[in-house]
Amino acid sequence: MREVAGIILLVAVVATTVGLVVGGRNDPRYRRLLPAVAVTGAGTALFIASYLWWLELGHCQSRNQVVCVVNANQGFLTLLALLLAAAGVWATLITSETVRYRVAVREAEHGRDTVRAALQELHHNLIHVALAFDADGKIRRLPMGLSLDATRALSDPLCHGSVDRRLVAALDPMSRNFQRLMAFEQEWRNAKDDAPHQQLHERLESEPRFLAGFVNNSIGFAIRAWKYHADWCRDYLGDGFQDIPALVEAVGDGAYWMAWRTSEIQEDGHDIRNRNLVIATWFDDDSVGVRTFAFGPRFIDRAKSHRRHS
Repeated sequence: MREVAGIILLVAVVATTVGLVVGGRNDPRYRRLLPAVAVTGAGTALFIASYLWWLELGHCQSRNQVVCVVNANQGFLTLLALLLAAAGVWATLITSETVRYRVAVREAEHGRDTVRAALQELHHNLIHVALAFDADGKIRRLPMGLSLDATRALSDPLCHGSVDRRLVAALDPMSRNFQRLMAFEQEWRNAKDDAPHQQLHERLESEPRFLAGFVNNSIGFAIRAWKYHADWCRDYLGDGFQDIPALVEAVGDGAYWMAWRTSEIQEDGHDIRNRNLVIATWFDDDSVGVRTFAFGPRFIDRAKSHRRHS
């Protein structure tokens, strides 16, 4: 029986070594194969132990003794068949894991490219919003040339496995405000008389909530993109969004307060100061007494450069 024990020990050592190598690889493809390695090693050891144990007991006195027949006449073929069966199972398993890994890589690349395209689109939109403001921070004309096609592409099911769901959740309110903004733009284009134009201009100067909401949603999207996918966004924030890494670092695991203008949140200033919240805003036109990141002036500066080169 020493031969039996030696063979079982050898199989166990080989299986353990392969298992440690596979499990030590920092790759999900290999980690998922670890149970299969363990099952293969244990199954092989059990088969060899059972086979050799019956062989030790058998005296080959009868052709009805299966082990004797296999050992005497078909041992090599039986072993070969078992090896081929094991190789087939492993080939299927490895192929399946490889395909799954490649699909996951493609989905991650698609999600990364879509997030980057969305950031570039929103950056372009906010430049056009900034172009509508004068030097005193007053809006004077309707922002034109806005789009949301690249950002809406995040609703593609291919993105759901790789893009954080909290980032995808930002699409819905942004899309609603964008639709209202587009409806207002259509009214603006359809107005042919001076009186409707004047009414629309007065409405625009009052800074309608859907415009503020769209801008706040866009900034909030960029903040979430950096928070959840910083590696994807590192070179895609662009001038105007350059304070986002510092904002996310300042917020940490806490929350921040989003505002169109800081002058609009004075009634909440006491709560904001007590909670020591960071403020993200388009215009910092009234101090609240906490750390504030104003994106409007950043984009207005970027828009001036955009205007000079256009």
